[in-house]
Formats: sequence, structure tokens, C-alpha cells
Amino acid sequence: MQMNNPEAELHAELVQIASLMTEGNPNNKFKAMLYNFASRGADVRALQNNRNQINDKGESIMMDPALHLEALNKNPDPNRLYPWQINSCEKLYERLRSDSNTIEFYLEKFDICESSLQDIQNDFYIKYPERIRQITEGQSRLMEKLCMTRYKLERYLESRNALIKDSGLEMRIVAKQDQIKKKLEIKNKIDKLDPSNMNEIKSISVPQEKLDDIVAVMEMQRASIADLRKLVLSDLSKVQSVEASLEKNKKSS
Repeated sequence: MQMNNPEAELHAELVQIASLMTEGNPNNKFKAMLYNFASRGADVRALQNNRNQINDKGESIMMDPALHLEALNKNPDPNRLYPWQINSCEKLYERLRSDSNTIEFYLEKFDICESSLQDIQNDFYIKYPERIRQITEGQSRLMEKLCMTRYKLERYLESRNALIKDSGLEMRIVAKQDQIKKKLEIKNKIDKLDPSNMNEIKSISVPQEKLDDIVAVMEMQRASIADLRKLVLSDLSKVQSVEASLEKNKKSS
């Protein structure tokens, strides 16, 4: 009775599968799509649209159209990468090993550069601490000046906007001043009048029945003149207050 050896059978199947997954085998169904970097000055679009690739042996191999189209649509960097088809496990392994070696090489270069930069930085801080302190203080003073300049500019803009906003009010104040000046002229004329002359009206020959009415009208006129004088003085006080406020604002701005 023959005993089955599962491990031997599995190994034989794997060997058979591996023999089929070779680049020169016509029954090879293995295909993997990767990306290559285009060399400097190369036509990236032409490389991306070219499905005919040449392998290491100089043989022409056509890319799978479906995989090629999918690779074009999923290209992570269309400006620099173009698709490249891998047709065997051996080639895929070689490509992965090459990429790993390249990454390790650049990582070593990066570590060397980082170490050199750290050494330079440490040396700089040791040799030039005073210069660093001066630069830092200068930056702080410059920032303070910039903040103060910005603050003054904001205050200036606020004052300018306030003046523009209140320009109509200022014009009304000027018009009010003109009115008050006219009232002051009337007041001066009234002050020059002698109120005692108003009593002379009693010596005029007027019918007795009209005399009381005339005296009453004159008394009302005298009261109106007194009220007008109070109004003028009140307006004069307001104008003087407004002028003082405007003068104070001009000095502060």
C-alpha cells in the first residue's frame, strides 16, 4: 500500500506553478503592474501610452490592456511615473529587492545629513550664543514696534472715520453758529436800546380807551425781548462748549 506524502505533493504543485509563472512561458498568467520614474527630459506622456515594453533580454512584450488602463487611471504621480508590467515572480522579487536597497541607501544618506546638520547646529549654538541672543532680542523689539505701529494706525483710521462720519454734524454746527451770530447782532442792537424810553409812550396823546391796550402790548414786547436775550445767551453757551470740544479733539488727534 502506497503512503501519500502531503508535503511532497504540495511541493511538487508549487514547483509546477512556479515553472508556469516565468516570463518566457506562453502559459504564464502572472502579471503585476508597477510604476517607473521617467528619466529627466523624457516624454512622460509617450511612455505612459506605450504598451510595448522591452524586457532585459531585448524581447518585446505587450502589456495587458486592462491592467494598463487601470494603471493609468490610478497613477499617483502622472507627471513623473509611467506603468510597467512585471511578468514573473522572479522579476517581481528582483524589483522589490532593488526598491528596498534603494530605500535603505537613501535612508542612510538621510541619517548622515541629519547627523551633520545636528553637529553644525550644536557648533553654532556653542560658538555664537551672544549673537543668537542679540538676534532674538532684536526680533522682539521689532515685533513690539510693529505692534505699536499697527495700534497707532488703527487709532488713526478710527479717528479719520469718525471725522468723516461727523462731517455732517460739523456743517450743522457751523450753520448754527451763523444763526447765533445773527441773534447776537440782534442782541447788541437790543442792548443799545434804552428801555426807559418806552415809558414815554404815556406822554403821547392817545385816547384813554386805547392807552391801556398799548401799554399791555409794549409790556408783552419787552417780555419777548427778554426771552429772546435768554435764548441767545443759551445758544452762545452751547456753541462755546461745542467749539471747545472740537478744539480738544483736534489737539488729541
